[in-house]
Amino acid sequence: MGKWRAAAVAAAWLLPLAASAHTNTKAQLWIDISAAGDVNVQLDLEEKDILELFDVDMSSPKEATLLLSSVQEMLPPALRVEGDGTDCGLRVTDAAPRGTRSVRVRLEGRCPTLPGETTVQYGVSGMTSLDVLGLVTLTAPDGVRHVDILSRERNQWTVVTRVPSTMSTIVSFLGEGIAHIGTGWDHLAFLLGLLLSCASLRRVLAMVTAFTVAHSVTLALGAFDVVRLPAEVVEPIIAASIVAVAVMVVVQQRRGKLSHPGADPALDPRSFWLVVAVAFLFGLIHGLGFAGFLAESLQAQGSVWAPLLGFNLGVEAGQMMVVAVLFPVLFGLGRSAVKGPAMLGLGLALATLGSYWTIDRLWGG
Repeated sequence: MGKWRAAAVAAAWLLPLAASAHTNTKAQLWIDISAAGDVNVQLDLEEKDILELFDVDMSSPKEATLLLSSVQEMLPPALRVEGDGTDCGLRVTDAAPRGTRSVRVRLEGRCPTLPGETTVQYGVSGMTSLDVLGLVTLTAPDGVRHVDILSRERNQWTVVTRVPSTMSTIVSFLGEGIAHIGTGWDHLAFLLGLLLSCASLRRVLAMVTAFTVAHSVTLALGAFDVVRLPAEVVEPIIAASIVAVAVMVVVQQRRGKLSHPGADPALDPRSFWLVVAVAFLFGLIHGLGFAGFLAESLQAQGSVWAPLLGFNLGVEAGQMMVVAVLFPVLFGLGRSAVKGPAMLGLGLALATLGSYWTIDRLWGG
């Protein structure tokens, strides 16, 4: 912790006490979490808090013997540690005077595993008319200390105690990428338009590679906040890209200059390179659309590279799944007797859908 952060915590700790010393007291709470999920807690309370909270007068030797049993009965419901939403089951193991003005209470618990997030529920202030401010220091297994102040008004605090491994992050974001493709109807429509222009699987791979390279570049630039466009600008352009590729398919099909799935790839190779260029150009725009989504997910991550790699791999995996399903169907349709009307009809349908999305995103609110 830097010196300014420490100074700020100290000021926040002292000022409320100075402002209302007659109603506020202070407690210090140390929480250590091991790699196995074991929780060890040490709570230092002032002597007057013990009298207020547990009705035990520490100045009376007879009543002081009741301290441990009173604390064991009353404290656990008011002080909880949860790992990923599961109670770690704190129990009081010891309570004894510390000097003449305070008492130290020790508690132990165990989470099922090392939690990704640990939540401290601090209800000590709710047990009395006093506001027992708690200065909490939580130490994670990696040795990083987190410090905060809890009170009657702010009685809950959540801390990230386990940073996910690089591989688990990649796998998690790979799933996000696949899901994003599966529910990204505008991207799927654009991909269908490109597939309508590819005669063979070899050409599909060339087109997909161009699109992949382009959107990978802008996805990375957007994730690192080098290039960022607002969604209200990017989304209409993505919808317009569907119209553009659909119009290209319709016009070229009408002129007989554009190949289609199942056609002879040697008929017009120049038109295919036009498809590759269009795929690369609009791939740049689609990458910015992905980046807008990814940026929100990266806010809670400590690293960018692992989520970026996982998400990009997920997008490509999802895309290839779609190609594996759609292209054989289109290839068979392109070899059928109705290939001309079918390809033209699909192009017109995409142009209509893209036009609707464009208008809706520009003026639909």
